[in-house]
Amino acid sequence: MNSVSFPTQGEVIQFVFDALGIMPRKHEDDSSFDQTRKKSTQKALQRLAKEEGVLDQRLGEMIQTLSYLVAGSIPPRESLALGDMLCDLLDIYRDTLRSEGTFLTKSETVKWILLDRIVPRLPISVAKHLQRYNVAADSLIVPPDTYWYLPSKGDDGWIWPLEKVMRWAYELAGTSIKNFHRAEYCETQEKNLESAKKWLADIHIPSWPALLENFNQSFVALGRGQDKQELLALSDTQKVSIRMALFVARASTYISKEVLIHLGKTALDEACSRYQIIADCVEDDKQRVSRSVQQIIVRNGIASNEWDELWFDISTDYWVQFADRQYRVMQGLQHNQISEVQAMEMLRSLGRLAVLPFEKPGIFKLPHSIPPGFSKAVLDGLALRKSPEINTEKIEAYARNLDDQSLRRVLEWMIPWQMATYHYRTERYEAAYPFIKDAFEKAQYCAGENQYLLVNQYIELAAKNDKWRDFKRGIQWAAYLGIEIRWLRKDEPTQENLQFVFEIMKKAVYAV
Repeated sequence: MNSVSFPTQGEVIQFVFDALGIMPRKHEDDSSFDQTRKKSTQKALQRLAKEEGVLDQRLGEMIQTLSYLVAGSIPPRESLALGDMLCDLLDIYRDTLRSEGTFLTKSETVKWILLDRIVPRLPISVAKHLQRYNVAADSLIVPPDTYWYLPSKGDDGWIWPLEKVMRWAYELAGTSIKNFHRAEYCETQEKNLESAKKWLADIHIPSWPALLENFNQSFVALGRGQDKQELLALSDTQKVSIRMALFVARASTYISKEVLIHLGKTALDEACSRYQIIADCVEDDKQRVSRSVQQIIVRNGIASNEWDELWFDISTDYWVQFADRQYRVMQGLQHNQISEVQAMEMLRSLGRLAVLPFEKPGIFKLPHSIPPGFSKAVLDGLALRKSPEINTEKIEAYARNLDDQSLRRVLEWMIPWQMATYHYRTERYEAAYPFIKDAFEKAQYCAGENQYLLVNQYIELAAKNDKWRDFKRGIQWAAYLGIEIRWLRKDEPTQENLQFVFEIMKKAVYAV
């Protein structure tokens, strides 16, 4: 794997499973997802990490499993909203992988995606999907701190979301951690109390099933000991609210700690700060959606059983129109059809979010700088590959130039692609194949939009060298990124269609 790289799709989906903490089954009674299915899911995740099998299919299977586990953990509206938020984040990852190259190490690339792509989009996704699924109708309550689900800095270090929610739960119950988790004197309650103390002391993060089991047992014990200890009675809504807040807080704590460990304190500070700035602006949009829904309900006398559908449609339409208008204005600005002042005035009616990039450009500043000579090296490398006069001497000269600028490691895919093209043009397909395979593997997670031609060339040379498995691997990667393949185009990648393309590409020759 190239040292300059995006995280792989297997690493991304594994991180999501780990962040949600839903895989451990020790405290689960669900017979439909037992230890056997857990092991098969773990094996499927491993295969996805190795990119074995049909990528889209395997990714889809993992998302279905994830959705199943989440749906069994939190209420339906919240589960649907969370599912769409996760899909938004996965789409951001895939779109960025397809369109943007990287010259950064994997950890630096993660930092860039986090600060430049995920954080600016996440507050919008949260607001949008909570309203689309009318989550407010569940009347759940949350801690009083607006950003309870984000870490904050205290006098003695970080205060994690899980700690915030646990202490909030004790306040709702009007009791201490000791009385909450040990409302009854028994071995289980003693263990629950010790576990809770460790979680508050930040010794480790529990799995979701362990956390849920602890609090559920405490709820039962609190109910039985309510009269004797003069404890406040927790309503069913409060219990559901606590469970939901714990689920979110545990995941947020896991993610925040991973950012702190791997990307550093500054990155975590910046991510939380950017999120809050953008989320504050999104409040304007939430209010617009809410007013629109309420006005339609009153004006048209919409029955309450139709409110969910109305919330879904209005919120969806609002953000589609928002994105469309913002895109058209920014296109006009980029093509010098309007000035920056005009663009701001045209967007101001959309609210603070639309004009934020103009009013606070600093929060969108990239967390890295482009290496000197990198852009020119890319353009020169692509120009040489396209040149009808390409030869080994020119490729070697280009390679020396990369070495002189210490740029070879950030463009490892370029030289083997050039060599593959050189041999292809002289119809030395067998000699070209090791080079194009090397280029394909090195370009997958760093070459961005340049992969279109490269992947097509890899697939074709795999066919010409009778490499069926590699041919299918290239087809699967192209499908995952949304790259069209010659002769297949929009057709389904059935065995019959793939065999047809395989035979055609054995004989067809293209200008490369």
